[in-house]
Amino acid sequence: MLFFDFLYYLIYKFYSNHNEKGAESTSAGIIGGFQALNVLTIIMLVHSMNIEKKSINKFVVIVLFIVFQIYTYIRYMHGEKHSADAIKNKWLNKTETSRKQTTFFLLLYGAISIVSCFGLALYLSMKK
Repeated sequence: MLFFDFLYYLIYKFYSNHNEKGAESTSAGIIGGFQALNVLTIIMLVHSMNIEKKSINKFVVIVLFIVFQIYTYIRYMHGEKHSADAIKNKWLNKTETSRKQTTFFLLLYGAISIVSCFGLALYLSMKK
């Protein structure tokens, strides 16, 4: 989960630099959204391979997002081991080159996650 911890920290740092009061909870919410999008993408891929072409239940999608939101909120807001300060220390222990590479891969992950989920959803909806 170190990958998501660093993503959380970078999002937190971005929001806190813009004087966002709820930077920690906003960052946790975004991480939960990314995780839910990834699982939703996998579900859509499995559904697209199924012979019976049926849509994904909206209730499943809502529950999926709620579960990930609660999990990430508890993880980052109530855990000392995963607080912004603890992750900051891990981040600063990395070399500058390693931080730049990690930042690049985290941004790439975010872009791929968003494009793949919404792109696949659009593709499958047009295919029906």
